[in-house]
Amino acid sequence: MKPFRVKASHFKNCCDGFKIDLTSKSMKMVEDIEYELWEIAPNLHVFNTAAFIGKNASCKTTAVDLLDCAYSILEDFLLEDNHYSYNGDELGIIFFHKGDVYLYETMLSSGATMANQACFQNERIYRSHGA
Repeated sequence: MKPFRVKASHFKNCCDGFKIDLTSKSMKMVEDIEYELWEIAPNLHVFNTAAFIGKNASCKTTAVDLLDCAYSILEDFLLEDNHYSYNGDELGIIFFHKGDVYLYETMLSSGATMANQACFQNERIYRSHGA
């Protein structure tokens, strides 16, 4: 599963609607595809490398934590051992898997009886069939 857009509200100190988009939307040259992009489906490219640049306290670490959270959900189907208390965090992850594009949405909360694991609430998943 390859995420290419992650959107969050109430996640750590992100503003509501904070979005990380890893897709390339501009015209692609052969050199771009060969060196900088990864084609995950016909005409759907994501960047090989992403960089977060900004001043101190500009949410760079939070952006990395959000991507880590998205990968943990998609790969392990759980969130644990994070040093952060989930409290109504809303996540939306758009990802590609086996020829289709999916949107997964959930709300995270800290489980009172689950120690350091997040509880997933109001989960929804939508699928767009590939070509």
